[in-house]
Amino acid sequence: MERKIDKISLLIKFIYMNMFIVSFAFYEKMHLFYKMFTILVVIDLVYLFIKNYRKKEYDFKLIMLISLFMFTHFITALANYNENFFGNIIEIIFMFSYCLLTIIYDKNNIEKLFKMNVYFINVFTFIIPISTLFVLINKYNFILEVTEEKRYMFGIFRGRVWPLINPNTMAALSYISIILSIILILRQNKKNIFLKINVLTQFIFFSLQQSRGAMLSCSVMIVLYLLFIKKENLIYKKIIKAPIFILIFLFLVFSINMLFNIILNSYEAEKGFVIYKDNYSNSYVMKELEENNREENKMKIRFNDSTTNGRYEIWQGALKMISNKTIFGYGVRNIEKNYIGGLNKQIVHNANFHNIYLNVLVSGGILNLIVFLVIVSYFIYKFLYYLIFGKSNDIKIVLLLFFGILTSEFFESTILYVTSYLNIFFWFITGYGLYLCNKDKEVDFKLKSIMN
Repeated sequence: MERKIDKISLLIKFIYMNMFIVSFAFYEKMHLFYKMFTILVVIDLVYLFIKNYRKKEYDFKLIMLISLFMFTHFITALANYNENFFGNIIEIIFMFSYCLLTIIYDKNNIEKLFKMNVYFINVFTFIIPISTLFVLINKYNFILEVTEEKRYMFGIFRGRVWPLINPNTMAALSYISIILSIILILRQNKKNIFLKINVLTQFIFFSLQQSRGAMLSCSVMIVLYLLFIKKENLIYKKIIKAPIFILIFLFLVFSINMLFNIILNSYEAEKGFVIYKDNYSNSYVMKELEENNREENKMKIRFNDSTTNGRYEIWQGALKMISNKTIFGYGVRNIEKNYIGGLNKQIVHNANFHNIYLNVLVSGGILNLIVFLVIVSYFIYKFLYYLIFGKSNDIKIVLLLFFGILTSEFFESTILYVTSYLNIFFWFITGYGLYLCNKDKEVDFKLKSIMN
């Protein structure tokens, strides 16, 4: 009976994680499934905690901190009870499910869940570049119009390659896929042609996304790799090599982008299509765009673009908002309604504030931000300690993903309050990394020796 429960639990969590990546454009149709699987995950987490808490396998300090983070959001919901109270409570339940996804774990399932997700994300991110290449070769542009506000683009738009997913998100998925492939190669200790091809494919596609935030994340991970993973005894050599490796990385990214820019310089989509929902037939139909051959549909190099793409104005709006409700904030579901900045409210709702710390502050107030910073600091302390004293390179490479994604959160807001795969994946890989660190008893012994 227990084995059946374990299998069901594993399947629920796998579907819960990955339905976000395959159905991002159809949330309106599938939101009931999201809610159902969220409730199932919460029930599973409560069951696992009751079952295993006496074994002292879990990090109870962290569980208490995350619970306190949920409580601060509940206080915010009460303080704003006249504005979408139940919607904010639902958001708290959703946060509970993904923040504790692998903090409260089943040791029989956590490695299986990791492998299943690694293979899934590798296959998914491999299909995306191939399908995008097919569209580019045939000089097509597609716009998937889910609602009047939500549009997803496939082809070249605004000078960038759009693979149906936002280019910044796709760039993050690409470097995640690269690192997960490297981890599998290290663990399998044998030749795997698909994984090696995938690493090359993802790096090329990563370069085409022209995401400055993702490039910064990769630069941070390169520095951490050189400092704590690459075998080199002399610290000054590591410090010297860091900028050299970053320059090589940037040179390769720029070179690939320039090459494809030359190849696609004459790119002008011969046909453009929009896929939209016909209210009369209540089904999706496709029609050809009347005006498709525009200059903005040509690929351009945008690395030298010094603009913030509206971020500065969004940040100003966030600071104006928090000056009115510093203590308790507005509540996660009330941001769009109360936004007082100069940009379109829908943009702010979808992208949040392009800074996770501002987003946490506005959503839950100053206490909420303090608790969040304590949680992040706790992870940083644990992971840096392992990077310094740990011996397993594949565990250290797993930890790099935490620092990489967290770095991009100064310019994005993807790890909280949004329905996205990156959100779920961040907390999944963070909890899994903590599990691996705690599993290494030798490092734990060193920590206790130093404390004593």
